[in-house]
Amino acid sequence: MPHGAPPPSGPGARAALDARLFGTWSDEPGGAMEASTVFFAPDGTGSSTLLNAAGADDTTRFRWSCPGPGRLLLEEESFSECGGPPVPATGTLLTGYRILEADGTDGAGGAAVVLEFAEPVESAFRYRRLPGACPGPGPAAGTSR
Repeated sequence: MPHGAPPPSGPGARAALDARLFGTWSDEPGGAMEASTVFFAPDGTGSSTLLNAAGADDTTRFRWSCPGPGRLLLEEESFSECGGPPVPATGTLLTGYRILEADGTDGAGGAAVVLEFAEPVESAFRYRRLPGACPGPGPAAGTSR
């Protein structure tokens, strides 16, 4: 994640979580060459995964919080490249987001719940909630969908 941001102030302070983010989001159908998913757990942990035709299978584990309405803070904890072992990571991203329903985004031409970021997360600005997606452990590091 490319941009630095200060964590919520105070020792051990954590901002609120937006329950509407819970679950798994995908940028598919975004293109045949690359796909990414983002997972937000109710405990403030999450992951993002980037897969592409060149063989990338990269997973970032993070902590997340919402320091204000429409604001999302992602704090990296580890990164796993091409399914390898995770290594510590320290990047942060503070970005805006909004959740809306958009026609023609469910993969079959119907409406879907869409998450839009002000700055890209993995390779995309826009993700749709996966059908049947609910809070759970999320994609495991180094595994494909």
